[in-house]
Amino acid sequence: MRVFFDEQIFLEQEHGGISRYICELAIELAHTGKVAPVIYGGFSRNQTLCKLNQQSDVRCIFSIRRDHLRINSLVASLSRYWRRRVFQRLRRERGYLIYHPTFYEVDPFIASRADATVLTCHDMIPEWLSVQSSSARQKWFIAQKRAGLIAADAIIANSESTRRDLEKYLPQVATKVTVSLLAARQITSCKPFSPTPSVFFLFVGKRDKYKNGLMAWEAAHRLIRSGVDCHFVCFGGGKWSYAESVWLKQHQLHNLILQTNGDDATLAWHYQHAVALIYPSRYEGFGLPVLEAMKHNCPVITTACSSLPEVGGKAVVYIDPDNPGQLAREMRRVLIDAKHRTNLIANGADQSEKFSWARTAEQTAEVYAETTARCNRSSKSLKRVF
Repeated sequence: MRVFFDEQIFLEQEHGGISRYICELAIELAHTGKVAPVIYGGFSRNQTLCKLNQQSDVRCIFSIRRDHLRINSLVASLSRYWRRRVFQRLRRERGYLIYHPTFYEVDPFIASRADATVLTCHDMIPEWLSVQSSSARQKWFIAQKRAGLIAADAIIANSESTRRDLEKYLPQVATKVTVSLLAARQITSCKPFSPTPSVFFLFVGKRDKYKNGLMAWEAAHRLIRSGVDCHFVCFGGGKWSYAESVWLKQHQLHNLILQTNGDDATLAWHYQHAVALIYPSRYEGFGLPVLEAMKHNCPVITTACSSLPEVGGKAVVYIDPDNPGQLAREMRRVLIDAKHRTNLIANGADQSEKFSWARTAEQTAEVYAETTARCNRSSKSLKRVF
């Protein structure tokens, strides 16, 4: 049995949780001996895919982009054309061939020729946000996502929370959903080139809207104002927005709240040296930074929203996402109470062992096998009817 992963997420992300999920899944699927994964990356500059191509036996087909231009319609069209040519060559080989899109666009040409189409649902954040407000682009994306989920023969949800939200927002696909949790691998760390403060709290990823970055900053401001000598480092998420720059200027915190970027090894270093990961999100499909932090012996302060309790269990500190004062108190406690911090690290290490990419791959391989068998039975039944 072979599985064909397309290029969608590798065009969108240079680094990112979804592209890491696809690559880790492909590695472990190959190890099962049941599935031969093929990753088609199109014209991509995704760093995770480049490392996978160099370090594993997974079959990768892509061209590395050297330019710094944003993804555009020409690149997307060329990648789509090449995608179909690659799939047609694979289709001529013997054996079952599963189509597993890496994001929500399901190519009808490929889906009609694959033995089964399996789609991973990473979250229902756009649907959740659309209740509050919805732009034309957001409506378009939700419609495309809905069409893809309906077209898929099977859906993998990355948490029980995502499965529940799928049933809420798209009840007609509920019978096709299987839950397979993500995992995290401990990565060899690499010290960043730029100077990093010795005492700092860490925030990973985007900071706007439901990610609740400004609330975390308000908590950091209260902690620093109380006389605690520490910094707050935001890893990834892009440069400061205009609103963030104004806030930092008003509170005179430009030298204490910092933004940096880097690869997985640099992120691992930040996890290992931070006082704690601060992750006050209001909604997550899974919450991979929480698991990554625990895997790298970093205490976690997060919220009990959506999937985060599934990931953190009893090993993290939960706070109200609307209470910066509570967050500031918990940050202070994990900084000054050595025993509390040691317990969080130990409990986090135990909790992180409950997740493994090998288990994710085994569950995914089962979905492939069951879906292929079901689609073949349906196809044979149709042939008998006609």
